[in-house]
Amino acid sequence: MRRLIVTVAAVAAYLPVWASPVLEVVVVTATREAQPLGQVTSAVSVFDEEQIRFIAPSHPSELLNRSAGVYVNNLGGEGHMTAIRQPLTTAGVYLFLEDGVPTRPTGFFNHNGLYEVDVAQASRVEVIKGPGSAVYGSDAIAGVVNSITAVPSDEFSAELGLEAGDYGWQKVTADLSGAGLRWQFTGNRNDGYRDASMSDRASTLLRMDNEIGIASVKTIFSATAVNQSGISPLGDGDYRSDPRRNLFQGSVAYRDVRALRLSSEWRLDLGAVDELTLTPFYRWNTTELMPSWMVSYDPNIADTRFQTYGLLSQWRHQFEDDSVLLAGVDLDLSPSEYREDRLQMFRQGDVYTGYARTGQRTYDFDADQTSISPYVQGEWQLPHGVRLLAGVRYDYFRVNYDDRLAGQPADPRYRRPPSQTVEFEQWSPKLGATWQVTDWISLYANYHTAFRVPSVGNLFRSGSSVGTDTLAPVEALNKELGARMDLSAGWYLGVAVYELTKDHDLVSIIDAGTRRVVNAGETEHRGIEVELQGQLTDTIDVQLGWTWTRQTYERFSVITGSFPNFQNTAYDGNDIPRAPGNLGQLSVGWQALPGLRVEWSLEQVGAYYLDDANTGRYDGHTLQHLRGSYQLTDALEIYARIYNLTDRRHSVYSSLAVNTGEAEYQPGYPRTGYLGVRWRF
Repeated sequence: MRRLIVTVAAVAAYLPVWASPVLEVVVVTATREAQPLGQVTSAVSVFDEEQIRFIAPSHPSELLNRSAGVYVNNLGGEGHMTAIRQPLTTAGVYLFLEDGVPTRPTGFFNHNGLYEVDVAQASRVEVIKGPGSAVYGSDAIAGVVNSITAVPSDEFSAELGLEAGDYGWQKVTADLSGAGLRWQFTGNRNDGYRDASMSDRASTLLRMDNEIGIASVKTIFSATAVNQSGISPLGDGDYRSDPRRNLFQGSVAYRDVRALRLSSEWRLDLGAVDELTLTPFYRWNTTELMPSWMVSYDPNIADTRFQTYGLLSQWRHQFEDDSVLLAGVDLDLSPSEYREDRLQMFRQGDVYTGYARTGQRTYDFDADQTSISPYVQGEWQLPHGVRLLAGVRYDYFRVNYDDRLAGQPADPRYRRPPSQTVEFEQWSPKLGATWQVTDWISLYANYHTAFRVPSVGNLFRSGSSVGTDTLAPVEALNKELGARMDLSAGWYLGVAVYELTKDHDLVSIIDAGTRRVVNAGETEHRGIEVELQGQLTDTIDVQLGWTWTRQTYERFSVITGSFPNFQNTAYDGNDIPRAPGNLGQLSVGWQALPGLRVEWSLEQVGAYYLDDANTGRYDGHTLQHLRGSYQLTDALEIYARIYNLTDRRHSVYSSLAVNTGEAEYQPGYPRTGYLGVRWRF
């Protein structure tokens, strides 16, 4: 780590003096307030409306993977996992926002959560890599993704978009704006590359902006519905010879999601130096799914429902020397329900053809979660371009859990804690600094702590574990040094060096012959992220993102074997599985003619281990893509893209099967074409 810090400092010290002034990119996610990128003490990637429009992502991965250090895979349909300074994981170490409001409450993280946000029609997407500032609490450990909605126009405008592609892909978009109102709609359907892998999604958003006295008011209503078939992993033989095969048929491993959010941000101007922002919000979500990873050994249908009554509040005071003080309280009340029913699966050979409910309900509980989170953060402007940040957040969580089933089950695989109240308290200090070395170079450093509380499922859906209701929060510490440089001729270079450690991670162990989930793990995640972009010529631009990472178990043990013959195995010092050693992307754009832009891009995912013992290994892959758009008239635009131009066989997620220990792969899409048209009127 020390050698890497010295390297970054040396690069910053000896860059050429012919560089141009710093471009003051504005970022709003770090503190919920607009501030220049040069004052942000974290690595940040920003995608503006022009980029999003050109990329026209059919899946969040097509946009977010252009950021150094970010990999979002496409599991088929709308499904995905994320790897930002972490392995590909389902753990709640990311915070997904819409206009600064978390899309889900703490304790209900969903690794597919980006499908509840209309990223394709956002006006801006910001990605903070590493822990967030003091304005964010649980789950903001490895990254914060904020999708920002488009501002309504005063004059009437409208746009209709139609898109079609291989494997039954169909998409329609609509965007109407005027008189301070904006309505957007996205609907898509996909038969899928794999057999019986249909998915469809519809989302709508209504935003209203107006002025009421001293208040600027932004009200947003958004809703999303996702219906998706299950898609199975494949063994090595099928992956290489018949990758379209799907072992889940007849609605096996399906997912049905409904999400709704309503928020109203009131920004009150209290004078020249003070501003108060109040954002009451409401969330409602229902998810019914058959967990695909449990079909082979514990099939069930899980029904999770929650709603939220919340408030985000922030007071801002501006000092004469450009120093800033922020203080606020976040409140969240989220009643929830969880029901789980056992299934009987039907098979023909290795294909699951259907299922039937057995009538056995193994979990039925309510969990009402309350959180109160005050915070304060100050930024002080010092001489010689130095700016210091210090903040602290206190989070208090209380979960009232009520088991609605009588007695304990006879089967020890379905333990249930007794009805009770569980409480958590967590302090999260944050320290950081930026240094405007010259007009064209800015350095930053941070020392951020972060955490995540155990999810409701961790606590009360115990399975064969005991004592899950005593689990403690996972704690994290991020140390980071970075440099941002605007070089001559519009070139930009960003470098970040980080070390993120997690303690009290949730792991499974055997204690006196009993399986337990405990806080016993420590992991370390180190890396270097580099971003470079600029103009090669007047018509050719380049964007490069590259990341090197090393992620290891410092103290970690897991369960091996099968019920009831479990064994506890330690993997201290091993590489964490499903953590690519490097991630890379390169895009070269060509403004061939006025109104015509063509772009070739390359995407690389490095090799990683499939298991904790570091025996199996996926070699990684490199894909090429091609896209272009042509503005035929002021009102009509056509665009096209080809995913996986060279038709490369690849896996978007590889691991060892739980029940067999054999390698499994999720095949990615082969060469796939899309064609779209947008009509403004």
